[in-house]
Amino acid sequence: MMPDSVFVEARNQVIERLRQAAETDTRIMACWLQGSLANGSADDLSDIDACVAVDDVALDQFLGDRGRFCSALGTLLFFAADIVPGLRMAHCLFDGLVKLDLLVLKASEVDR
Repeated sequence: MMPDSVFVEARNQVIERLRQAAETDTRIMACWLQGSLANGSADDLSDIDACVAVDDVALDQFLGDRGRFCSALGTLLFFAADIVPGLRMAHCLFDGLVKLDLLVLKASEVDR
């Protein structure tokens, strides 16, 4: 079993890569954390819950490209999309056992 500090560092690296990818991908209008990392209740083994608001016109393209987008965030061990009907989600497991649940929203669906 790996020490919690190693997991936290791996998780922080995925978050930083997500931040960088969201800043450089022109289809993404906003990106934010949700869940325990956002509300301050995270522990050393918490997963990453994040949302991206994607330009409405580019939504279908981004959804088709989620696997490539997520693979740029780290060494991807597992990827699944749209497991829950009606939710545009990507579920990822990265090297270091970092889990990311990424919700994709149309920019017009987000309350500014």
